[in-house]
Amino acid sequence: MPASVAASLVDRERATHAAASPGLVVTWIAGYLLTALLQLPMTELWIAAAIPLSRASLLAFVHGAARDRRTLGVFVTTFPPLFVVLLMMVFHPAWSGVER
Repeated sequence: MPASVAASLVDRERATHAAASPGLVVTWIAGYLLTALLQLPMTELWIAAAIPLSRASLLAFVHGAARDRRTLGVFVTTFPPLFVVLLMMVFHPAWSGVER
C-alpha cells in the first residue's frame, strides 16, 4: 500500500485519505451487496467478526499515517486484522449448531 511505504508524512496522509480509506469503504459496500445478493445473513460469524476487525484495521492505518514515524506497532495493529478478515472470507467459519 502506498500509504505505508511513502516517505513523507504529507504523502502518507494523502495516500491514506485519497486511496486507502475510500478503497476500503468501496470494499465494504461491495461486500454488503454481495451478502445481499447471496442472501447471507449479516449475523454470520465470519461477517460479524470481519466488520469490527476491518474497521479497527482502518482506524489503526489512519492513525499510523498521521504519525511522524512508522513503527512496528502500527504494522502489528493494521495488517494482522486484515489477514484474519481474509482468512475468514476464505474459510467462512459459522456459528456451530445454527441451521439456516
